[in-house]
Amino acid sequence: MATKKEMMADLHTALASLLADQIRHMGGNGEINAPILSVARQFLKDNGIQAIPVEGSPLHAITTNLPFED
Repeated sequence: MATKKEMMADLHTALASLLADQIRHMGGNGEINAPILSVARQFLKDNGIQAIPVEGSPLHAITTNLPFED
């Protein structure tokens, strides 16, 4: 029988995989699933995952188009 720690690690991996699959297949028909994106954003935040807007990346494109001064 798996330990509680192993079960939580399995659940964490399953959630990460599910979110990645959902996002990967999103938008093909023009639909965006805002609740899935919100859960994924919180999952990344809760796990200390941050992105740096490197030149040429999608995040950089978003930040350069925001209507704010540096």
